[in-house]
Amino acid sequence: MVFQKNRLIIVILFLVVFSGQLSAKDKRSLKEFEIKRESVYEFNQKPKITRNGDKITIDFETKSFCDVTIAIENTTGNIVCHLANGVLGPNAPKPFKINSKIQKITWNGKRDDGTYIDDKTNLIIRVSLGLKARYEKPLFWEPKKRVSQLIPQIRATKEGVYVFDSSGSDHCRLFSHEGKYIRTIYPFPSSKIKSVKGLGWKVYPQDGKKLPVKKGTQELTLLTSGTTGIVFHGYKLGKSEGAYSMDVRNGQIALAGLRLNRLATDGSSGDKNIYGPTVYSFKKPGMKFKIDDNAWVPPTSIAFSPDSKWLYLTGYAWGGVGCHSGVMRMKYNDEKSPELFAGVMDIKKGSSKEGQFNCATSVDCDKEGRVYITDFLNDRIQIFSPAGKLLKIIATTRPALVRIHKKSGEIYCFSWAMMNHISTPRGRYSSKKIKPTLTIFGTFAEPKKRKEISLPLPDHIRYVLGHGAGKFPVAFTAEIDSWATPTVIWLGKEAVNNQVFGVSKGNGGATMGYAGHGIKLFKLNKDKLEKISDFGEDTVKSIVRATPPAYLTQKLYVNPKNHHLYIAEGDTDTNKSTRELLEIIVETNKVKKIKLPFPAEDLCFDLEGLIYLRTHKEVARYNPKNWKDIPWDYGEERKYLAGTKVDSPSILILPATKPVTFHQNGMWINPKRHLSVSCTNYRIKRKKRKVTGLTKIPGGHNDKYIPQIYAGRARWNEIHVWDKRGKILFKDALPGLNIHEGLAIDKNDNLYAMASKNRTGYFNPITGTLLKVVPKKAKIYTEGTEIKMEDNAKPKRTKDMKGSWIENGEWIYGGVGFMGQNFPAPTKCDCCRTRFTLDLFDRSFAPEVGHHSVAVLDTNGNLILRIGQYGNENDGIPLVPHPSLSNPKSIGGDEVALFYGAYLATDTDRRLFIADIGNARIVSVKLDYHLDFNLSLKEE
Repeated sequence: MVFQKNRLIIVILFLVVFSGQLSAKDKRSLKEFEIKRESVYEFNQKPKITRNGDKITIDFETKSFCDVTIAIENTTGNIVCHLANGVLGPNAPKPFKINSKIQKITWNGKRDDGTYIDDKTNLIIRVSLGLKARYEKPLFWEPKKRVSQLIPQIRATKEGVYVFDSSGSDHCRLFSHEGKYIRTIYPFPSSKIKSVKGLGWKVYPQDGKKLPVKKGTQELTLLTSGTTGIVFHGYKLGKSEGAYSMDVRNGQIALAGLRLNRLATDGSSGDKNIYGPTVYSFKKPGMKFKIDDNAWVPPTSIAFSPDSKWLYLTGYAWGGVGCHSGVMRMKYNDEKSPELFAGVMDIKKGSSKEGQFNCATSVDCDKEGRVYITDFLNDRIQIFSPAGKLLKIIATTRPALVRIHKKSGEIYCFSWAMMNHISTPRGRYSSKKIKPTLTIFGTFAEPKKRKEISLPLPDHIRYVLGHGAGKFPVAFTAEIDSWATPTVIWLGKEAVNNQVFGVSKGNGGATMGYAGHGIKLFKLNKDKLEKISDFGEDTVKSIVRATPPAYLTQKLYVNPKNHHLYIAEGDTDTNKSTRELLEIIVETNKVKKIKLPFPAEDLCFDLEGLIYLRTHKEVARYNPKNWKDIPWDYGEERKYLAGTKVDSPSILILPATKPVTFHQNGMWINPKRHLSVSCTNYRIKRKKRKVTGLTKIPGGHNDKYIPQIYAGRARWNEIHVWDKRGKILFKDALPGLNIHEGLAIDKNDNLYAMASKNRTGYFNPITGTLLKVVPKKAKIYTEGTEIKMEDNAKPKRTKDMKGSWIENGEWIYGGVGFMGQNFPAPTKCDCCRTRFTLDLFDRSFAPEVGHHSVAVLDTNGNLILRIGQYGNENDGIPLVPHPSLSNPKSIGGDEVALFYGAYLATDTDRRLFIADIGNARIVSVKLDYHLDFNLSLKEE
């Protein structure tokens, strides 16, 4: 077979040129990204208050145009009125005076919801200057948690055991010989990222920082060793893998799959370019899963020579299609693709001749450089010299994996079922059981069988044929820890768990949950294996849920009544809706499962702690303390929601349909309980429908809602707003808005959305644009819609977003989120998403994913500050120590390390929560101010 050199020819081409300099367009947009506040946080005149009946006036003068926050608090420290926030100066938001440091703000004595507070004697007025952030602690984080359906890559060294795991996001971690987390190698540490050779870098217009540019269909990795690093429609659902094989030796980490990637154990790439040549082969042309009539077949086993100059690669197999019967070799630091070392790289030319193979499955080297290769279907291990000369043959049944003890030189052979062209339903031994076994042989000099030990793994070939990882041929893996006494065996297996992506969990009864496929450690106790650690059990004990988030989605919510954090990860309806919510008590880190009354596509909490749950077509609300249904005055009876019996007397009916994406685009409630909902409605026929009237918001699913259609209107969804009784306030509040990621409504009923359209002038087309509008005031016009705009009707100015103008909008801010639908077809996909959030001061918190930060803007769009910087899970000193972080590294500033901060939620003036998918954790950020000044309303 031919190895492709220097390039992948089978991916869909989507090139974005990232240079190291700012383009002219970048420079034009710089002002938008500038922090608007001045950084002196002091008063010239300290705040004072005057009272006039229910009205209270606060007077003060600042020394600079900094950001100011005014809150009315009770004795428990809870805010009863979020009175004012914003950056002083030329664009100061109401109620602040423009271009003035002298301010006079009046409070009308009301709570956020508009009700009066009769007794104000125990209240405090807090005037704060300069919002600041500090890394508090990781939440819902367990480094032992698996993320992949495939087997983990495990390699033991003197300093510990390295584990690589990947599914959309890539992780390489070092554990102690006892299985305790030590540190993270990849994502690269903040202190090492600049020493990684070969990365692409970009000067970001946000602040002029030079940062590495991430790759792939989710732009979620810096690696190219696997499918996470390519843009290809087959991996748009967060199911890609970062590598298919790994070896570690002499401080070097080799990752292989499509290409070779070179890492170092110190978290850099050492003295080598991280990006090596292609190392994959092709399977037979014309087979299923074809791309340009071919599909890649990665090596599933690699091994360093003792001096790390050579790398051996084998295990070129793919599902039931076949297994190449050869071993390749390459110079580790060379840019040439591998060359044949032994056997043949052909799925049809397996042989039982000595020196040939019939499905070569694994490779390892001893300290003398001899090469050990498992010849699976020939029931033998063949040993070669570094020159390729056959030295010895060891007979053993179905050898799947070989490992050489690095101290004693003993040969450890693992036998189990492999998925290949023979082990198919029509194969020679489709019903034959292969007993999972560890056989220990002596050294090369005298390789006699010494022990045979049964392995705690499934033994039926049906398990492999029905396994959840699809076409990957390896269901199990193992590593021997040569530095542990006695020797410890690390066992890993794939997750037989197709339902993680919404597929039926039949699989012949072989399906299991992620808690059961964690890495397990066993020590050799005579002729038995004694379990000493189980990563899956540890994960459940630590964070309750072992299953990783489908589609990399972790929607975050905060209940302002109890200040608890809630995580919604898809578990039903193609894993886009949630039946089992996770509640985190932030102070204690305790995680609790909460079963919802029905699968909810989205949810929100009001100030009183009521929870609002939506399906695609309805919204119900409950008291979560007892799950009592709170009916709407303007609603309809429903006995079933999302296929679940509820018997609700009054449900809010939405003019929406279930979209092809199986998810909607946001829902939010403000302090007045005005509910804004994004309703997908794209199935209405649009062509030639130049109507201007609006039909009623439907009372049932059979009614058709038709919005205003105009030339240049894009169609996907409409935003509607209801009051607390369920009466419509605003129909079609922002005409022309297409797909967007998240929706919010502030206390004054202004709307916010993170549009999927890329901001004009921003270099990365896979980002979106945060915008604010007044309902019914703004419209969006887009080129290329079904009813096209005439040239003379187009706005005579630069487009605000790609192909679109926003007329009468309040402000926009670009470079936010990740918008997979911006890729060209067929790669475009909206499954892996991001979300912004709004706090009760109406500050917007927007994920700048590629910049590793969160932008915080006031209600006039002034950028207050950015939170976060590049880093991995071991970076940043937390305010609250974590038991698994024994040696965190300071990165300065706010200490908030992010690799891919995708989903956000706030507990106003307390915490910001960031779902950092790239570091597999929720980051809790403590919010505070540089200066607080408190005024008591207690009468003298």
